[in-house]
Amino acid sequence: MSKWRFVISLFVLCVGCSVTFPHNLSLIKHKNLPKPLDANLCADHNAATSVTRIVIKNADSYRVEKFVFVFRNTKNRKNNKVEGEYWHLNGNRSHRRLVVLIPGTGDRVSTSGSPELLIKSGFNVLRFFAGIDIFDKSALIEKTILTEDDLRAFVRTGKNVIRLRACDLIFVINYFNSLHYDSVGISGVSLGGIHVHIIGALIPQAQSELIMISGGNIAGILYTSSEKKIIEIRNLVRDKFLGSEQRMWQILGEELWDIDPLRFAQSLNPSKMRIIANYWDNIIRYKFAKEMWHANGKPDFEVILFPPGHYGSALLLWIPMIRYELRCAIWPICFPIPWSIARVPEINKQFFKEKLPQ
Repeated sequence: MSKWRFVISLFVLCVGCSVTFPHNLSLIKHKNLPKPLDANLCADHNAATSVTRIVIKNADSYRVEKFVFVFRNTKNRKNNKVEGEYWHLNGNRSHRRLVVLIPGTGDRVSTSGSPELLIKSGFNVLRFFAGIDIFDKSALIEKTILTEDDLRAFVRTGKNVIRLRACDLIFVINYFNSLHYDSVGISGVSLGGIHVHIIGALIPQAQSELIMISGGNIAGILYTSSEKKIIEIRNLVRDKFLGSEQRMWQILGEELWDIDPLRFAQSLNPSKMRIIANYWDNIIRYKFAKEMWHANGKPDFEVILFPPGHYGSALLLWIPMIRYELRCAIWPICFPIPWSIARVPEINKQFFKEKLPQ
C-alpha cells in the first residue's frame, strides 16, 4: 500500500490539476456585444516612430517575422518599444483568424511553445515579448512627503504606462491587421490579462479572450499582492502619504479605474471567454480573478489547484495538467470529470479552436 501511495504522490507532484466551472449559457447569451470605443483612451497616442521587420524563418506553409516598433523616447527603454514575432500562414488560409499572445511584466516565457501549435492548427499568431515597468520607485524615494496631489500624480504616471502599452499593442495589431482578419482572439497572462480586457473591448474584430492568472480591481491587487516590487512601493507610499490609509486606497481606486478590467468587462462575450486562476496565487489573489469572473458574466472559470502560486503556474508551460470539468446532474450534486490533459500551449490551442470562429 505504501508503494502505491508513493507512486500516486509522485504523479501529483509531476502533473498539475485544475477544475473548470463552465459558463451557464442559459444565464447570459450575447451574439454581438457593443464595443465601448473610448475615443479618449488612445487619443494622444502617436504612431510608431520606427518599424523594423526581419524574416527569421521561412517554412512551406508559414513564415515568421521578428518586429520592433519604437513609440517614444523616455528614460525607461522597456516602455518605449514593442517587440515580438508575427507568424503568418501562406496561401488561402492566411486571411482568416489571428491569435494575439500578450505576456505579463516579464519577457517571453509565458508565451513560449504556443505559436508553434497555433500555426499548425490554422491560426496566424502575433506574439508579443517584453512587458513594462509600471511604477518608478525612485520618484517616491526623492520625496519626503506625499500630498493627495502628489499621490494622484504618481498613480496617474503608472496608469499612463499601462494605458499607453495597451494603445501600443492596439496599434501593432491594427498594423498587421491590414489583411483584415475575420476574427481576432487574445490570450494574456498576469498583467497581459488586464490588457486583454482593454484590447478586447476596443478592437471590433476581437471575438474571444483567454485570461490566465490575472484579475480585476487593480487597486485591490496592489493592496494585497506579495510581489516584492509592489510591497516596496506600497510601503513607501504608506510611510510618506499625509492622509489616512483608507483615503490612500480610495485615491488609487479612483485613479486606476480608467484602465481597470472591470470597466471593460461587459463589452466582452462570456460565452467566448475563459478565465484561469490559481487558487494559491499570492501575487494576484484568487478573489480578484473571481471578481473579474463575476464582472464578465461568469464565463468558463478554471481554477488551478496544483502547482501552487502565481509563478508556480509557469511550470505548466512544461508539465501537463489534468483538467477536470464540473458536471452537475442536479445542483448542487456535481462531480469533477477529467476532460483534458494539457500544458499552457495546448490550452491556448484548445481554447481558440473551440471559441474563435472560422
